[in-house]
Amino acid sequence: ADTAKSGTCGDNLTWTLQDGVLNISGTGDMEDYLWRKFCGKDLTTAPWGVYYDTIKSVVIEAGVTTIGEDAFESCSSLESMTIPDSVTSIMDGTFYECSSLASVTIGNSVTSIGNWAFYNCSSLESVTIPDSVTSIEEYAFYNCWKLEDALFGGTKEEWEATGYTFPYYVRVHYSCKSLDGHYVPVVVREPNCQSTGLIKYNCSCGNAYYETLPESHDYVFSKTVAPTCSEHGYDLLKCSKCGAEKKEYHDDELLQHSYVVSAVEPSCLEGGYKLHKCSVCEYSYKDELVQPLGHSETNAEAKAPTCTEAGHTAGTYCSRCGKIMSGMAEIAALDHDFGEWKQTKAPTCTEKGTETRTCTRCNAFEIRDVAPTDHHYTAAVTAPTCTEKGYTTHTCACGDSYVDSYTNALGHSYKNGACTRCGAKNPNYVAAPVLKITTSAGKPKLTCNKVDGAEKYYIYRSTDGKNYKQYTSTTKTSYTNTSTTIGTTYYYKVKAAKVVNGKNVYSVYSNVKSVKCVPAAPVVSISRSNGKPKLTWKAVTGASKYYIYRSTDGTSFSYLTNTSKTSYTNTGAASGKKYYYKVKAVAVVNKKNVFSAYSAAKNMMTTIATPSVSITTANGKPKLTWNAVTGADKYYVYRSTDGKTYKQLSTTTKTSLTNTGAKKNTKYYYKVKAVCTTNTNANSTFSNIVSIKATK
Repeated sequence: ADTAKSGTCGDNLTWTLQDGVLNISGTGDMEDYLWRKFCGKDLTTAPWGVYYDTIKSVVIEAGVTTIGEDAFESCSSLESMTIPDSVTSIMDGTFYECSSLASVTIGNSVTSIGNWAFYNCSSLESVTIPDSVTSIEEYAFYNCWKLEDALFGGTKEEWEATGYTFPYYVRVHYSCKSLDGHYVPVVVREPNCQSTGLIKYNCSCGNAYYETLPESHDYVFSKTVAPTCSEHGYDLLKCSKCGAEKKEYHDDELLQHSYVVSAVEPSCLEGGYKLHKCSVCEYSYKDELVQPLGHSETNAEAKAPTCTEAGHTAGTYCSRCGKIMSGMAEIAALDHDFGEWKQTKAPTCTEKGTETRTCTRCNAFEIRDVAPTDHHYTAAVTAPTCTEKGYTTHTCACGDSYVDSYTNALGHSYKNGACTRCGAKNPNYVAAPVLKITTSAGKPKLTCNKVDGAEKYYIYRSTDGKNYKQYTSTTKTSYTNTSTTIGTTYYYKVKAAKVVNGKNVYSVYSNVKSVKCVPAAPVVSISRSNGKPKLTWKAVTGASKYYIYRSTDGTSFSYLTNTSKTSYTNTGAASGKKYYYKVKAVAVVNKKNVFSAYSAAKNMMTTIATPSVSITTANGKPKLTWNAVTGADKYYVYRSTDGKTYKQLSTTTKTSLTNTGAKKNTKYYYKVKAVCTTNTNANSTFSNIVSIKATK
């Protein structure tokens, strides 16, 4: 091992360097330019870095309150650093150009980070900043290119209040003190030939980020293509998944062109040549050029015109290209000289005939249509039906027809709502309704289907199921019988009716439905009374008492108690537990209970007890102890230095807490709240306030 070196770096601070570990202990402020302690202040006699470049890690003991400006400037071997809770500020340039520094954890008492504090720390990948930091200067982390994750112990709003903004590629994690779990992929979608892939990473602080994986083909060798006169040779690769192709060209020479030679003869005005054209790439060139031939003038005799072609006078023209050189004036065509029309096809009653005429000079001809002749009809009689008229159909042998001699339809012959001839339904027939029965607020509620054509429904009631009397009528398809007695069973049937020619036409009776009248179901509300569930409801007509049922899972209810009142407080409910309740109204008829339906279920979590706190000191630091509270999942601890303004200090699942960050000779006030995570309304009130002075 290296021989230990030591010295002072402040009025009350000493340093020890051994095996690459620098240990600084004592109390007070650390000096600026700490490297001078290792190199000597006279840089000409003690070269810079005699010991300084051997420092790989630094241990700063509790008691150091300030790290001076440029203290570790250009400490190129320093890899990690933990700043204790006793330090309250990081000065300008403290870790300036510490190029090997990869991670930094800043203590919970630091409130400010100075300019250039971590400038050009090119290996820095993560930094942990506590919520105590309220100020970060503009260039504190300038040129930290590898920095990807910054953990901040406070909220997003508290971070924004520091006034510092990281570059876009740095992920800031709020309310986060550890990167454990940050690089845990929770969703992985592999890329394929047509689409990119995706990896989703979740951070333990609740943040997430995504990584996109580029499209990827699986190319395999397909064949080698030889070079041509226009393209180098190449290997053709084909994707084994989607068939996509790509070429990997060779560094070879192009082939010679393969020419096909053709001769182009000269004309009167254009020269001739030989055309050399490559059969592979279409490249071409010309040679052996020949001058134009010029016109070859020839005499032409006069030509007489015909019916369809023009003639011309005598003259001269070019025998090669046909251009007129002189004379040869055009004489117009004569047109046809047609004779009389003659029939070539006789007409019928369904088809036209034709006539033709011929030119006397050239035998050309024209054709025209001749109108069809008259039809010859036979008659067929169709008898009338219930709804259709009778008639006579007149038909020609060619298929043409027409209808006349109509007779009136017979009309329907109805019996039992249907026509005896065609089976059509009688539109004046009223079908019997289909009756259903339920209760509304404990009263019988009748409903039936809407009967086609029905204008009114007549309701008949009985209490023995045999003797019925007309009770009422309604134009609606539902009716609630409010005039009933609890405990009595009622029977109902209905007739549908409509008015035809001023008189009611009735259907037969519907099916019979019955129901026993019971009290209406109570409408229950729930509140909390001294932390216990309290049920209240309005009095139900006819009810003399109420049965209360309770459940702890919302499914299985058991009878709890009964009361004649319209409220009930479940004083026996356990603290911090969720209960469900239902209520039935009960009427007593002939000394027998008649129950309503259940009310709607209501539920509530009871509150939990307030912890009782006591305080002592442990190693000079305040130590709180309290009783475990039934139903509590964790405890919130709050601290104050003036006994008035409290701030949450910590969250714990234990029943004790030592405030190790308390400052010596400072008096602190504390209070505790029990917390139930399953129901925020079940949290306790604050405990009693305790106070003590930290002695160390």
